[in-house]
Amino acid sequence: MFKIVRVVGRVALGALLAALLVAISYVALVAYAWFADPRTPLPEPSAGQGDFSRLTHTVPAATIVPDRDPVKAIEQLRDLVRQTASQHGKITITGSRHSMGGHTLLDGSLSIDMRCDAFRRIDAVINRDSIPIVHVGAGATWHELLTALDREGWSVAVMQSNDDFTVGGSISVNCHGWQPNSPPIASTIEAFRILLPDGSMRECQRGRAEDRELFGAVCGGYGLLGIILDVDLRVVPNALYRAEEFPATYANWAERFDSRVTKSADAIGLAYGRISIAPGPWFLRDARIIRFVSTYPNTKLGDRTNTLDNPARQLAPKSWEINLARAVFRASAGSDIGKLGRWTLERIHGQTHRVVSRNGILRTPSEWFANRDPKFTEILHEYFVPPNKLAEFLNQIRPILRKDGEIDLLRSAG
Repeated sequence: MFKIVRVVGRVALGALLAALLVAISYVALVAYAWFADPRTPLPEPSAGQGDFSRLTHTVPAATIVPDRDPVKAIEQLRDLVRQTASQHGKITITGSRHSMGGHTLLDGSLSIDMRCDAFRRIDAVINRDSIPIVHVGAGATWHELLTALDREGWSVAVMQSNDDFTVGGSISVNCHGWQPNSPPIASTIEAFRILLPDGSMRECQRGRAEDRELFGAVCGGYGLLGIILDVDLRVVPNALYRAEEFPATYANWAERFDSRVTKSADAIGLAYGRISIAPGPWFLRDARIIRFVSTYPNTKLGDRTNTLDNPARQLAPKSWEINLARAVFRASAGSDIGKLGRWTLERIHGQTHRVVSRNGILRTPSEWFANRDPKFTEILHEYFVPPNKLAEFLNQIRPILRKDGEIDLLRSAG
C-alpha cells in the first residue's frame, strides 16, 4: 500500500512539475512578446494610397482635405464632384482605411480624406418621436463618439468590436457587431446626408418611400453612390455589464448560443463566441460563449456619467490590461505553445471579471492586436455560415488547415 501511495505521489508530483514547466514557459513567451513587440505601430498609410492590410497600393492624382468650416467644406466637395464628373474622372473616399481589399482605392483618383474637422462634429443626444438620436459627422471615429455619448449616459446601438474606425466607413460597409438579435448598423440609422455624383445633396430618411432604394444601397455601398456627410444614429442607454462565459463545442455551439443568448430571458447587451485554434484535440473543436449581462437592467445610468475615464471606478479596461492582452495575443502568433497557453488561460479565466460599462467594452482599439512587424501581413477573413451549418463547415475546413502548415490562424475577436 505504501508503494502504491508513493508511486501515485510521484505521478502527481511529475504532473505538477510538468504543468509548472508549461506555465513558466508560457509566462516566458508572453514576457518575450511584451518586450520584443515594437513600441510604436507601423506608419499609418496615406489617404488614398493604401489601407491597413498594406497589400494594396495606389497612386491618387491628389488627396483632398476639405476646409475646416462645414459649410465651406460641403461647397468645396460639390464643386469638386461636379468638375470631376464633367471630366469623367474618379473620386475615392477614405476614413480610417480599415476596409481592406482595395474597395475604395484607385490609381489616378481624387482621394477625399473625410477625417477632417468639418465632418467630425458630434451633437448632443435629442429625442425625436421618443427615439434618442445623435447627429454625428461621417469623419468622426467611434472612439470620439463613445467618449461624447458616455458623458450623457448614452451608448452606441450597433458598431464593430473596435473603436478606431470612422462612422461613415462603418456605414459604408454596413458593419455588424456583438449586439445580439440585431441586424447590422443600417438598422440604427434614422437619416443621413449624402453628396451624389451630380453634386446635389440629399437627405435620406428611414421609412420615407422615395428614399428606400438609395438608403439601402448606400449602407454597405463602399462609397460607390456618393459621399456620406453626416448621419443621425439611434443610441441606447449606457449600462453596466458582468461577463459570463459558457463552454461549448463546435458541434453544439449554435444550439448553446441560441439558448444562452438568442432566446435567453436575461438582459444581455453584448455577446460573441470563440473557437479554439490551439493545436491538438482542441483545434476548431473546443469553443466558448461569452455574454455581457446587465447588472441593473431597469436602471439608466445618470446623466453626465463618466464610465470611461473615471479614476474612482474601473468601468473600462485600463491601458495596462490592453497591453497585457496584446502580449498574450502576440505570443500566440506563429507559436503553438502560445496558442495552447492562450486557450488554456481562456478556459480557466476567460472574460469573467469585474463589472464594466457598455462603453468601456466598445471603446477598445484594434491596436491591441494589430501587427507591428513590417515583414508580415495579417489579413481578416470573414465567413458567413448559417448556424446549423457551422459544424459541417468546420469539419470540412479543419483538415485543410491542418494539412497546410503555412497558415497561421490568430483569431482576434468574436
